[in-house]
Amino acid sequence: METSAHRAPNGHNDQTTADSDSTAQTAEIVEAHLELVRPFSEWLDETIAADRDLGGIVSRVKQRLADFEAWILSIKTCSYEVASHHAVGSWAVEAHLKGPRTVVVKGPAPGATVEIHADDEEEAAWILGDEFLGYMSTQCQDFFNMEELLLRLLQTQARIEQEKLELSQPPEAIVQSRIRLLKRYNDVKDVGQQLIGLVAENRGVPVGKVYEEGEFGVTGDD
Repeated sequence: METSAHRAPNGHNDQTTADSDSTAQTAEIVEAHLELVRPFSEWLDETIAADRDLGGIVSRVKQRLADFEAWILSIKTCSYEVASHHAVGSWAVEAHLKGPRTVVVKGPAPGATVEIHADDEEEAAWILGDEFLGYMSTQCQDFFNMEELLLRLLQTQARIEQEKLELSQPPEAIVQSRIRLLKRYNDVKDVGQQLIGLVAENRGVPVGKVYEEGEFGVTGDD
């Protein structure tokens, strides 16, 4: 993403544009991740409604997703500094067979383990497969990656906000602050690109398709 800040890091207008761009991109990425919560949440609700909350594992994943959604919603109403103090929780869902018909499931909360007793080996295979635990495990790993990257993005954005406050200092300090701000801006861009990659993967489309749509205020030419 090329901006005028790269060409004239000491220019006030150029720096303001870079700051505005990074803030806008962060807000758009936060909103996009909120959208990604909804289809998985709906699948979990449908699974529970179909009486397939085996061992309560679906309800636990649903609660973990609700906690993640609540954090994202809080980002929209509080400062980046406050949101950046968030601690990434456990998302891991691990499962293995214990005998031919018993599936042992761990997670997503630390120390949470249940045993699911299938009627037969075919049902045990379904429980472990991509239509149930396999799908939930993959989704949970994706959301863990999203949460980590989103937290990094917010922490970087919070540092940008802090360093902007230092621009009323003497000229020498201002120059150094602008250099740090440019670096933070590039950090935001790098993390933002990783998050956009996760969005594309979750949607099952090439990254280029997301850039073509310009959903996050950037295109493949940026």
